[in-house]
Amino acid sequence: MTLNFGAALGEESEAQQGPALTTDDLPPHTQGQEGALQPYNPYDLETAKKRFVSYRQETEKVVAAAKAHQVTDQASNTRAVEIGTIAKRLSKLIDTRRKEVLADAKEFTDKVNAFCKLFTEPLAQIEALMKGKMKQYTAKVELLKRDAEKKAAEENKRLQESLNKEAAEKGVEAPQLPDPVLPPAPTTVRTEGGGSSYTVMVWKCTIKDPADVPREYCEPSQALLNQAVKMGARKIDGCVIEEVPEIRFRS
Repeated sequence: MTLNFGAALGEESEAQQGPALTTDDLPPHTQGQEGALQPYNPYDLETAKKRFVSYRQETEKVVAAAKAHQVTDQASNTRAVEIGTIAKRLSKLIDTRRKEVLADAKEFTDKVNAFCKLFTEPLAQIEALMKGKMKQYTAKVELLKRDAEKKAAEENKRLQESLNKEAAEKGVEAPQLPDPVLPPAPTTVRTEGGGSSYTVMVWKCTIKDPADVPREYCEPSQALLNQAVKMGARKIDGCVIEEVPEIRFRS
């Protein structure tokens, strides 16, 4: 079977560049109350698809040829290189066309995102600022709580000693006072507008010295290992370093 993929070989014809769009290709316009035509959606998917019709056809041919091809000798091996190279070139062309189609949308998206960041970034900073101030207040409340618990425990101890002394004088067993229990501080704050915040205690681990972290909590980095081998390492404990064939296409 003879393959002739002009688009893949960089010989894009007018047809392969995508058919010229006419008004029939555009999404139907909708009429307003005054009968005026409304602008169509420039990012309509069906319109964009028309710019990839030729590439889809070429892709189907390459896929069919690749599936049917068998490598049995030097000539068929060379043919496999040809098919693989064509596939790589065609993929690059499709990616280029994809970027062209998305260019306007990307520019528009970037501008909208940048505009919104003028508001969202200060708001995010406000959220972080408020959380920081609330944490400071929570720390103060926690300090007062611990101080109150300490005083309650000291008072409870004083009363228990007094009971023990009085019971000893009377020759009876002194009753044991229960541990003091203070009312818990509220963890949820609600506003009249319906907003709320709540505080939960979580355990957090922060690495101080990576060398002291136990081995069972570490995992090898394939990227670092590959880089070490690339730089010349030929022996790494726990690894097998060997040369293996890797086929690469140059388009």
